[in-house]
Amino acid sequence: MERSDYMRPPLWLVLVIFVLVTLLQFPTNIIMEKSSAAIGIFVDEVFFILILPLLILRLAGYKPSKFLRFGRSSNITLMVCVCLIFGAGVLLSYIQTVMTSLVPIPEKLLRMQSQVMWVSSWGDFYLKLVLIAIVAPICEEILFRGLIQDALSDRVGKTKAIFITAIFFSLMHSMSFQPILFFLLGLVFAWIYAVTGSLRTAIVCHAINNTWAMAMDVQNMGFPLQMPVGAPDVMMVIFALLVVACSLAWFGLRGWKLKEAP
Repeated sequence: MERSDYMRPPLWLVLVIFVLVTLLQFPTNIIMEKSSAAIGIFVDEVFFILILPLLILRLAGYKPSKFLRFGRSSNITLMVCVCLIFGAGVLLSYIQTVMTSLVPIPEKLLRMQSQVMWVSSWGDFYLKLVLIAIVAPICEEILFRGLIQDALSDRVGKTKAIFITAIFFSLMHSMSFQPILFFLLGLVFAWIYAVTGSLRTAIVCHAINNTWAMAMDVQNMGFPLQMPVGAPDVMMVIFALLVVACSLAWFGLRGWKLKEAP
C-alpha cells in the first residue's frame, strides 16, 4: 500500500533499520581487515547505510524523497556552521588525545584504523578522499539525521532526539573504540541539523570534518601541537573555544530554535 507522500516512517521501523545496519558493521570490518579498506567503506556506506534503509522504506510504502529535508541554508548560516565544526573538531582532537592516553586503543583496532586512512598512492588517496569525505557524509547524514533524528523528534521531542541520535551514531562507530568521541561529534552534527533543518548543511559540515581528519592523518599532523603540552596548545584550545562560542552566540542572537520536521 502506498503511503502519503509526506508521511514519515514510524519510529519502530526506523529503529529496526538502525539495528540491522549496526549488525552489518561486523561483516564490513571483516571485509576491511581481510580484503580492502576502500571496498569495505564503499560496501558499508553505499549498500548497508544508504541503499538498504531506503529500499526497506520503499518496500514498506514510504517515499524518502518526499520527507527527507534537503533545503538550503543561507551562505552566512553555512559559514557559521563550518566555523562551528572546525572549532569543535580541534577540541575533539584534544579530547581524543586525552582519551587515548587514559584508555589505550587495542593494537588490532589501531591497525584497522590506520588501514582506513593509509594511502599507498595518489590514486588511492583520491579514492579514499571521495569515499570518506563525500560518500560517507551523504550516506550517514541521510540515515542518522534524515531518518533517525526526525523519527525520534516526532516521538520524544527535538532536544532528546539530538542526544539519542548522537548515541546511535556512536554505537554504529563503536568498533573504533572511541564511542565518547563519536557521541560528541554526533551531537554537533545533530544540533546543526536540528537548528538549520537542512540535510545539505549537515552533509557539508560532515564532509568538512572528514576531509580535515583525513588530511591531518595523511600529513601526520594532529593535536596537541607539542609534547608536553605547552603555550601553543593552550592558545589553540582557547581559540577553538572562542570559535565555538561565537558560532553558538550567532544562532542565539538571531533567535534560532530547533526546527521541527514538517
